[in-house]
Amino acid sequence: ENYAWAKEISSKLISSQEYNSEIWQYFFQGVIRSNYSAKELADILFLSYKPLSAMNFQKDLGELLWKTVREDGIAEYISEKQLDLFEVCITVWNNRETEKPEVGRIIDLTLNTTIGLVLMSMMYIISFDPNHKLNEQIKLFFQENLSLTSWEIDVVVCVLAGNLSFLYYRDIPWCSEHLIPLLNGSNIKAFSSAWE
Repeated sequence: ENYAWAKEISSKLISSQEYNSEIWQYFFQGVIRSNYSAKELADILFLSYKPLSAMNFQKDLGELLWKTVREDGIAEYISEKQLDLFEVCITVWNNRETEKPEVGRIIDLTLNTTIGLVLMSMMYIISFDPNHKLNEQIKLFFQENLSLTSWEIDVVVCVLAGNLSFLYYRDIPWCSEHLIPLLNGSNIKAFSSAWE
């Protein structure tokens, strides 16, 4: 529960290049269960995501990201850090695991995989934009996601279609072109994932 201690421990582990998975898993679980403020969670996330994202901690980083963006007070803090959070998402995304976990329903994959956690976190990050728009970087990110061909496409479609009204409010033309076809049956492959 002591933020200063947690930040110091993570700094020391990173500087000593200690990547023992059990140590970090316990660390992440402790931080995720903590009552740290939005700023404290974000600080730990920003400190740890670069060195750990390539070291098989993507799911843990995804869970920390998900907790951080939902924390009370994050909107005020994040106004100056929105691009930093987007960079965290991209870094964790680019290093995500590709093996499909043993989870039955697509909807369950959204909160049990790195890909789902990153996409759900992105919805919160988008909500902090005072202009209520989808910027070009985010639209490009989503478009690249919609071109995936593995099991991951089902999670992408499920999350984006599940947030259609939220996204539609921010960019009607983009949603009309990229998301509506997922729901109206013109894309048969994505149809069932969109309605999960």
